[in-house]
Amino acid sequence: MPERLEKLIKSVKVILGERKRLARVERKVMAALNSALGKIGYIVVPVERAAPGRRRRGGRKAGRARGRRQMRRRRRRARAKRA
Repeated sequence: MPERLEKLIKSVKVILGERKRLARVERKVMAALNSALGKIGYIVVPVERAAPGRRRRGGRKAGRARGRRQMRRRRRRARAKRA
């Protein structure tokens, strides 16, 4: 059992080292992109700093059209009751 635990700890350390290395590489790439794109007015930011995305309502266009048709039916019924 202790051998498995040691192997697990060693593999976790390897993974953490790789993540740190990838973070350094990512920062270098972003710095290079920012220096190149900054000349034309763009900036690259990490996802954590980016503005939150907007949530979309509904799904496909066909689904939204079906919802509109249902609304039209309701309006017709309401007018028929008033008349």
